[in-house]
Amino acid sequence: MLASGNVKQLAWSSALPMGTPGGTIGNAAFDVEGAAAQAKGQQAVADYQIVSPGYLSALDIRVLSGREFSDTDRADSVPVCMVNQTFVDTHLGGITPLGARIAIRTSTAPDAKVTVREIVGVSAPVMARATEIDAAPKIYVPLAQRPTDDIFLLVQPKVGSASALIPQVRAAIARVDTEQLVTVSDLMTLEEIAADATSRHRFRAVLVLAFASLALLLAMVGVFGILAWSVQQRVRDFGVRMAVGATANDVLRLVLRGALVLTVSSLLIGLLLAVPMGRWMASVLYGVSPFDPLTLAMVMLVLALTTLLATLVPALKAARVHPVEAMRGY
Repeated sequence: MLASGNVKQLAWSSALPMGTPGGTIGNAAFDVEGAAAQAKGQQAVADYQIVSPGYLSALDIRVLSGREFSDTDRADSVPVCMVNQTFVDTHLGGITPLGARIAIRTSTAPDAKVTVREIVGVSAPVMARATEIDAAPKIYVPLAQRPTDDIFLLVQPKVGSASALIPQVRAAIARVDTEQLVTVSDLMTLEEIAADATSRHRFRAVLVLAFASLALLLAMVGVFGILAWSVQQRVRDFGVRMAVGATANDVLRLVLRGALVLTVSSLLIGLLLAVPMGRWMASVLYGVSPFDPLTLAMVMLVLALTTLLATLVPALKAARVHPVEAMRGY
């Protein structure tokens, strides 16, 4: 259908990563032969996706073991499927995946047809939804063995941007579909699909970042105000110290030492509060553990630097106190 000049791979699929949550068929209930049978209504489920040969290659999804679908996987051949590594880790429980057989039912109806398929390959896990923290278990079925009319065409270019192929795709479809029997809803790159799927989450992240920055600014103003007031209350003390021989550096160190004690105490309290709050924070963090040492260290470093910046002006003011000016008015 497409000229092969700049087309590296072409494939079909009933769903796309990040683009169609759950796919056009959705979840499928299944039983693994050789594993303990599940009670009715409690069968395990996995994402169910219909793909053509070349789908994984078109998306650069690695095949970890076994093989990808080929043209030999026809409607009259042995029913086969592929699963991702998450499926293996979650549901096979020590059973060798290649050659294992799973009975799949794509409908919840009691009389739904059950198809027993042999696993011929295991793929790397891929996020199917923008809200996923970890990739869900997935079953891939060859298009020739499970035809569907609601399908996506995937085209991977050899070089350059995928968006450059859009006019060629439109022209190729128009040449073949002269009677306009096929409805082309959208032509998008995977980058555009991912950006659209994650737009709400990115907007929320920007809002959180904006409010966090505002909170950090207010904290700096608060620390600056407290330390400035504290320095002003101790002006006479600093003047007396400098009158009896203390240097500006001595006064500077005195102010900074007090700020350091306040900072360390506050960080320790915050660290202790972060532990019980960790479970709640896990629900709003993506891909980061609330107890991640690097994350906690970075947060503490940012807060420490914030306190240092807010402390410098009052500390430098204290270091410039003149004994005569400090004692005037007392």
